[in-house]
Amino acid sequence: MNPIMQCPCTTPPTPFHFLFATHMRKVAGEQPIIGEFLQCENCGLLRLAEEQCLNEDAYVDNEYRESVGHGVSSEEQLVKHATLNELIVHHLNLPSNEAIIDIGAGAGGVLDLLKPTAEATAAIEPNQVLALELAKRHAWFGSTQSALEQDNAGKATRALCILTLEHLTDPWQILLDTANLLAPNGRLNVVVPALDGTRAWREPDYRVVWFCAQHRWYFTPDSLGNMLRVTGFAPERVEQWTRPDGWAYWHIEAVKC
Repeated sequence: MNPIMQCPCTTPPTPFHFLFATHMRKVAGEQPIIGEFLQCENCGLLRLAEEQCLNEDAYVDNEYRESVGHGVSSEEQLVKHATLNELIVHHLNLPSNEAIIDIGAGAGGVLDLLKPTAEATAAIEPNQVLALELAKRHAWFGSTQSALEQDNAGKATRALCILTLEHLTDPWQILLDTANLLAPNGRLNVVVPALDGTRAWREPDYRVVWFCAQHRWYFTPDSLGNMLRVTGFAPERVEQWTRPDGWAYWHIEAVKC
């Protein structure tokens, strides 16, 4: 998939311009590197320079796991992910018996907690190679393309996109595909990391961890709202969630136009 070098929030697209450089994490626990960050002057979307981003192929093998979990045991990672999934499900507070598609569902932890019963429920992985691997271990899994090809278009009543958009080469295309999978007036819940700007500039350790090669995109509610609007959604609710350790997330609920 070709990298996005101009922001599609306008027609024609708006160029990204250099904004700042700072120390950032490439591999957890190792020496930081200098990252260059660019911004769309129209919507404010921030991105890491493409050549410094972790390649999408890294999500298929162990490179991504190693880059974020260096020095952390697999047991500790499982506990961390389980706790975060519980926090997300608590805040989402979704109605029961919905047909849900979870875009970038990880290991399926959120769907496991939601226990949806509707037939059209699916865990969808944008990376088709990774989707095939996950499908061997979890019956819900498939790729976005396979979901569209299997006559699932327009059947789901809700889509989840949790801690996914920040990693993708082309989040606009994934959101367009998601809109095609949703029924008329279907709802979308998006969760992305939220930067504490004051803390970032006061605490170098926070800045080094928060800015990282694993995250290609850095969102504000305005820039995420713009991305949703140009891909066929109307944002209706914006809120911030905070973990017990102080890390925060933006949540936007939108409806398919």
